[in-house]
Amino acid sequence: MVLFSVQNLEESEELMTNIIECKTDYAVEYKTDPLKDEYLLPIIADRMLKDGVTYTVLPTDDKWFGVTYKEDKPLVMESIRKLIESGEYKEELY
Repeated sequence: MVLFSVQNLEESEELMTNIIECKTDYAVEYKTDPLKDEYLLPIIADRMLKDGVTYTVLPTDDKWFGVTYKEDKPLVMESIRKLIESGEYKEELY
């Protein structure tokens, strides 16, 4: 998993603007629905580099889980339950 690190609000706004622009361009180029399609962060990161945007990528050993299909939900729920039991996540995340 990689995370984008931003130093201030201006960098955060620039990152979000780039993500939105990349997703919109992708949807136009491939004739997809930007509200339904997945979009990979490596594509965004590559585009940002080509556009001259600088950013920091933070490595982590944490696992990422996603729910793409309804069949994914039980595995993700079990993984989150284990993180709560181990104390890595709080019982109430929000």
